[in-house]
Amino acid sequence: MKKIILSLMGVCLASGLMAQTIFVDTTAQNKNVVLEEYTGVGCGYCPDGHAKANAIAEAHPGRVVLVNIHQGSYAQTTPNYIIENSAWVDAWANQTGLEGYPAGTVNRRVFSGSSTALDRGSFASAANTVLAESSFVNTAVQASVDAATRIMTVTVQTYYTGNADDSINKLNVVLLQDSIIGSQHNYGNYNSSYITADGQYIHMHMLRQILTGEWGDTLAANAGDSVITAGTLITKTYIDTLPATIRIIPLELGSLRVAAYVAKNNQTIYTGNECTPSYINLPVLQAQIYAKSVTEVRACADSVTPSLQVRNTGSTTITSMEIGYYSDNNAQQTYTWSGSLPMFSNSANITLPNVLVNAGTQSVINYEIKSINGTAQTGLTSTMNVTKAAALAFNTTDRILLKLKTDKYGSETTWLFRDVASGDTIATGGPYANGSQHIIYDTFTVAASGCYVFEIFDADGNGINAGQGTGYYYLYNADSTQSYKSNGKYGSGEYKAINVTTSSLQEVANAITSLSIYPNPAKDVANISVSLSQNTKAEVKVTDLMGRIVMNLGSKSLLRGENTISLNTSSLENGMYFISVNSNNGTMTQKITISK
Repeated sequence: MKKIILSLMGVCLASGLMAQTIFVDTTAQNKNVVLEEYTGVGCGYCPDGHAKANAIAEAHPGRVVLVNIHQGSYAQTTPNYIIENSAWVDAWANQTGLEGYPAGTVNRRVFSGSSTALDRGSFASAANTVLAESSFVNTAVQASVDAATRIMTVTVQTYYTGNADDSINKLNVVLLQDSIIGSQHNYGNYNSSYITADGQYIHMHMLRQILTGEWGDTLAANAGDSVITAGTLITKTYIDTLPATIRIIPLELGSLRVAAYVAKNNQTIYTGNECTPSYINLPVLQAQIYAKSVTEVRACADSVTPSLQVRNTGSTTITSMEIGYYSDNNAQQTYTWSGSLPMFSNSANITLPNVLVNAGTQSVINYEIKSINGTAQTGLTSTMNVTKAAALAFNTTDRILLKLKTDKYGSETTWLFRDVASGDTIATGGPYANGSQHIIYDTFTVAASGCYVFEIFDADGNGINAGQGTGYYYLYNADSTQSYKSNGKYGSGEYKAINVTTSSLQEVANAITSLSIYPNPAKDVANISVSLSQNTKAEVKVTDLMGRIVMNLGSKSLLRGENTISLNTSSLENGMYFISVNSNNGTMTQKITISK
């Protein structure tokens, strides 16, 4: 990386001594905010800090510079977003007095106590204080990038509308990058608009380089002056060759910003500003598959819906693209997109038709931009590894059983069970009361073989096993021989497709033509009425909602026609049970409720 620094300084603009073009404001202005936020991929609350910082910038356009600094133990992850000169940002963090993440400084100022570090809830009030204050210095920045050579030229102008309040002022110039898609721990689904369809995170304002060194470039006063005086204009130019990657993360042209801010020595920042670079020598037609994801075709199908995010990295607006794609199981297909995609825009979110994949194992989907605006392209390819969860397989007689234990925030938990073919919701549950954990049992009747779905949701986005009680849920087959067990750590929710195979009720009808129970609800005694088409031996069992046998009447010799079996229910607790009559030719089951 080659860097060149040029500097010009002058005073008395009104006298015409300065010949260079002036783009900095020379009238007195209020201060701008520079919010340096310390963050990391492993920090679950950091997306909430990002959201609060974004809200400040959106409320004050052009007045707020956001610098997201990946630093500390939470940033020691793969991929690594810490700048290559990691000691520099460690030094910045060490002078803040921060005790946790996310933390940030607003213009590196102390607003209470002795530390400049602020928690995310204090960002807004500190920013409002700074924005209301007058500044004796203004700064502005311009940057341009030669796309062919990746040489970036940055020019910063600093103008003093009043005398500086300290003998040492320093100019800091940093390179930021937006729209870096990667992982991010997230406790509560914070900053949801920056989460992609496949659960990745869009990192913004990420610090990538510090062009002026650890503590900035010293701005000198004129000879004979102890401080920089009113009317002084300082112009500095920095020439830098941009690397293709920083710690294997691509440094993407079109996603860059340059920020400049003036500080008192190494600490208090007076004001700052930022710009988006201009570009020269861009290719006329060029695009990039910027991000890719899949949305599962839900339920039991072995296919997914691919989605591509395409950036225009050329100088001409893209109006059409032909995209080829195929998977291990799909021959190549072509999809034609049309629209308007300006230079450096990544707003073309292209959803392709469904692609077959191998459920439960990894498949590869290949992509290629074959043409842009009717002009053939080569080399614009990408691949994605996809693993689609296989549907749960249940072989049951007529029902699936649910056991659910909530955490202490039951009001956040809801669920549903539905039949995919009919679209009917068979059962729902929640929300439940807060304060204590609840154990819930429920039964889902499945009338026929087919595809069913169980979905569970958590309103706070942290599941039912995140430190507020150990929650879980189980899905059991009717006889408890097959089950799915979730540890409750499912974030905002979980979706389970279930392939159900039921026993043939036609076989049952060959022996048992009807089964009824009376009285129902029962108290101490219930009568089981069984109609048979032939003499048979049958086993009579009573099971609870979890499929556990609570009574077994053993084998009974039953005759063709009507049979009545007396059942002593006095030992059963209140609740719902199932009575099953199992013959060699089939099984029939009915519900019974015990109410005493």
